[in-house]
Amino acid sequence: NLFYLKYYLQYYEKTSQEDSYAAFVNYIWREKISGKSTCNGINIERDKCFLQIVNDRMKHSEFFLDESNYDARALHALLADEIVGRTENGIFITHDIYEEWGACRIIEREWNRRKGIQTFFQNIGSSYVVRRTFRQWLVEKLNGNPVHESQEILDAVSNNSILPVWRDEIIVSILL
Repeated sequence: NLFYLKYYLQYYEKTSQEDSYAAFVNYIWREKISGKSTCNGINIERDKCFLQIVNDRMKHSEFFLDESNYDARALHALLADEIVGRTENGIFITHDIYEEWGACRIIEREWNRRKGIQTFFQNIGSSYVVRRTFRQWLVEKLNGNPVHESQEILDAVSNNSILPVWRDEIIVSILL
């Protein structure tokens, strides 16, 4: 993927060969999405604003969003760094990969807050963006996390209280 290659080459000096893909994504997130500046907490506001944009995309499946729904200062910073774009139709996320990274963070946050597997699936929704990102998130989760977390997800395949679409997504993720 040329998008990754561009960032890899740009930040090669600052990364270690032992760094994982997750470490690379976290580094790029801090550099591009949150931003380098921490003045007046703008990095935190950018992060929150961007995740809110991603969450709204996940829930409403609309490409363009109304910019008045977001923090103006943080949104302006995201626009200046071309993380988000603007047209007369509204704002949009400039690269799918930014949206995927944000959606993975949202899914991970919901996973960490879960009260149960059924509630987890209810909380993340079932839009196309969510399902696509869930597969990616689950593959990473199965490849690198403790067995007890993975087992809870795998047990959902035989749990009839989980919607069939999620049982299918889990099976597809296992096959990837």
